[in-house]
Amino acid sequence: MLAVLLGGCWDEDVVDAPECGDGICASGEQWQTCSLDCPRCPVCPPGYECQYPGGCHLIPRVLTVRVDAASLPAVRLDGPSWDDEPGSASLPDAFAVLRLDASATPTIVTSPISDTLEPRWATSVNVGNRADPFDVSIEVYDHDDTTDELVFTCAGELEIFPLAEFRCDAGGGSVHVQVGP
Repeated sequence: MLAVLLGGCWDEDVVDAPECGDGICASGEQWQTCSLDCPRCPVCPPGYECQYPGGCHLIPRVLTVRVDAASLPAVRLDGPSWDDEPGSASLPDAFAVLRLDASATPTIVTSPISDTLEPRWATSVNVGNRADPFDVSIEVYDHDDTTDELVFTCAGELEIFPLAEFRCDAGGGSVHVQVGP
């Protein structure tokens, strides 16, 4: 509250417009016009915006993570053929499991694609608003009737801004993941 002079007397009950230099960044004041009360926002990283007070805040948006495809090695690393079951083809039936931020619960589990070294899934899920970057791990398996066999595992960081692609090469194979709105 400001004191104003009315008719020769100071009146402390009269509220006046915000005053630059009073230590309060009030409505109508901005850092451009009153840097004493309203400090300039910091330079925010991509995907964040300045909100005074409080600095940088994540721009809200729903993100989608998509497991696109993988490439598997022509032979299993441990030697035997891909499918040892009678009557099965000799190529893997690949599926992928994707986890975000070291979660024990899978975010995506794709369907198996039969008898191929180049599975294409294009399986996606909305993951909400995330901090940038976030951790991603992907396991690629060969689906069999008795047990699913791990082919390879990849892990890394997935950046949101700019919208990103994640390609991981491991165990003689590779996998491709995308993130976007």
